[in-house]
Amino acid sequence: MLATKAVKISDYTLPIAVMNHPVQKIRIHEVSMDLCDYSSVDDYYLNYGIELPEHAGNISIQRKTEYFIGRLAAQKALFNLTQTQFSVSRGAHSEPVWPTGVVGSISHAMFDKTRGYAISSVLKNSDVLGMGIDVELISSQVFFDSIRNMALSGYETRYITSRFDDYQLMGLAIFSAKESIYKAIPCKYQQGIHFKMLNCLSINREQQIMEFHIPRLKELNFVESLYVGFHIHTEKIITGCLMFNHKHAATMDNPVCC
Repeated sequence: MLATKAVKISDYTLPIAVMNHPVQKIRIHEVSMDLCDYSSVDDYYLNYGIELPEHAGNISIQRKTEYFIGRLAAQKALFNLTQTQFSVSRGAHSEPVWPTGVVGSISHAMFDKTRGYAISSVLKNSDVLGMGIDVELISSQVFFDSIRNMALSGYETRYITSRFDDYQLMGLAIFSAKESIYKAIPCKYQQGIHFKMLNCLSINREQQIMEFHIPRLKELNFVESLYVGFHIHTEKIITGCLMFNHKHAATMDNPVCC
């Protein structure tokens, strides 16, 4: 008998600024899991119609749990968009494989082996080339020094420490935003782009928007100025962004939202 209360499904919106358009929103689908019995993880795959990953017998309980909640969040997001059931498989680079005409993203964050969050969001890709979302546990801010050394530029560190009392939290938010940006870049263009190339210029906490400038993207014919939406919850930070190339941005008449 499965503990149905162990899995909770919800959805909400996240602000996204698209070029010069006003702030828009994308819909985030969230799955949380709090499971005490490690041995029953496989049963949840069967109960919710989620395909087990390849070599499932050789992966850890935590990886199996986060894969399950991530795919379940994606399944719910896709059904909300298309009204059809679709199983999201993995591509050559372990990226999610979405249906034709759809862009999307998945993220997860775990407290331990079987407790954590996963989020997913999808859009029809008539205007959008890529989407990236990310979730980070606020408890991770205790690793600020590691985050700073790995992902933040000197300017970003000075910016948050001079403007925010909770600069460790904002450092985690910038890290999460960079995860979202990286996911939004199509896989074939990700090589050679690292986090310190993604420059956060400003943070507007009232509108929940960060502005980034990424010169490297211009060389790839993408728009080099990006806006990342963020929301700080009690236990977690959610970020998200949309990716365009110059041609799409120049001809886009209406802001993208869902």
